Amino acid sequence: MASVDEHEMSGNDPSAPWGQVRRRLLGAAQAWYLYPVFVFLLSRLTLLGVSHLGIAMVMTRPRFDQLERFGPVLVGFCRWDCRFFVQIAEHGYQTADEAAFFPLLPILARAVSALGVPLHLALLFVTNLACLGAFLVIYRIFEQLAGRDAARWGLAAYAAYPTGFFLGAVYSESLMVFFTALAAWLSMHRRHVVAALAVMLAALSRHVALAAGVLLLGAQVQDRPDLRRFLFHPAVLALGLPLLGTGAYMFWLHLQFGDPWMWYSNRLEYGEMATLSLAQVVARGFPDVRVSYFMLFACLPLLGTLSLLRRKEWLPLGMFSAALMAVFLSVGMYALGRFSVACWPAFLPVGIALARYQVLQLPLIMGLSIFQGLFFFLFSHEFHIL
Repeated sequence: MASVDEHEMSGNDPSAPWGQVRRRLLGAAQAWYLYPVFVFLLSRLTLLGVSHLGIAMVMTRPRFDQLERFGPVLVGFCRWDCRFFVQIAEHGYQTADEAAFFPLLPILARAVSALGVPLHLALLFVTNLACLGAFLVIYRIFEQLAGRDAARWGLAAYAAYPTGFFLGAVYSESLMVFFTALAAWLSMHRRHVVAALAVMLAALSRHVALAAGVLLLGAQVQDRPDLRRFLFHPAVLALGLPLLGTGAYMFWLHLQFGDPWMWYSNRLEYGEMATLSLAQVVARGFPDVRVSYFMLFACLPLLGTLSLLRRKEWLPLGMFSAALMAVFLSVGMYALGRFSVACWPAFLPVGIALARYQVLQLPLIMGLSIFQGLFFFLFSHEFHIL
């Protein structure tokens, strides 16, 4: 009678079928993309629950004009500026008020809708797909620069940031974050021309993404520190690509409405809501409690930005985050909470700190998450959480 090797029977032989299956399962469990996908799914399910419970409990405010279309679960994701994106996606640019909303989100939603998806769901699909893409790319950048633990905690803090729900709402923040993160990743791998194209798409989502031009510049300087090599390399021409996208939109506005600066002039009609600066807030003694809350939470990306600027290898990310924060503190204090979500690089030092000091992990993530749930509840009922 032939004997069977006990080592093979135990399944420990790597060449055995079960050994191969086990190796594949372990490899899949360690796949880098599983963590950001998990964070994305967990955050979406949580926001869906908050939206549904919030609408079910309180329906006295606001006017639920989108309830019939989005239903009681999804309506919380379509408040305030959402109506402009819906109108533009359905009918194109018809009024001057719509010019301030850049066209990439409506264009992509129309493309998805052409596949048979209802337009309002197409808008949500695009923003949340961009959010997933942003989480994946940000995680890879953080992992490459600081390791797996820092990447995990940095992404967790970013996803839990109190106004991070804007990355899932029908707003253009998620597209801007995705394309600027993609540009940073491509720049890190010396694909400067494609990175510039990514920034161009980000600027077609929100014009402030042009601040990522300093990221492109810093990455090219790091790649070619010699002045002659920098100036005479073909990639230097790519630094002008982001302006082409914005310029094309302005040219279209000129043809359509006769005013290429309409996107900017119409924004000014909102008054202080579009121009309030930190200096004005301090001079008046913090007159608006919303601004005070936003300033409190914006300290986190602000401190992260300052930390980025201390490390040479992080300098392009730090320059980008600093440029954004400078713009927001100069003219965007009323919407600092939402705007500061765009400063995703600032959460790299946050992740490093959380990986190093375990005592901070649970209090910070839980505290941020609780406030995100509160702010999202207020946002879904059209309180001024902008």
